[in-house]
Amino acid sequence: DNGDPHDRPLVDDVMVVITDGFPNRPTNQATGEALGAQAADDARAKLIEIFVVGVGVSSSTETFLINDIADPAPNHYFLASDFGDLQAILEELPICQ
Repeated sequence: DNGDPHDRPLVDDVMVVITDGFPNRPTNQATGEALGAQAADDARAKLIEIFVVGVGVSSSTETFLINDIADPAPNHYFLASDFGDLQAILEELPICQ
């Protein structure tokens, strides 16, 4: 959007985030979480749908991903126990079917 020469106006904008859910950049976890949550909110404000796949997450990082990064609609957060599960999860995303 906004002058992007690759934008396809008839195709929804979608983001798939694959992460361990532990944002520790640029300085520490609290700053990383705040910046990550703000970036997700900014993307949603631009009507970008956000799916998240948590790989090897802890219960606290999973809560962060569900509440602050993934879209609140159902079926926007998925849990992979390891990267071996990733392909099957990605194939089940509504946007990949």
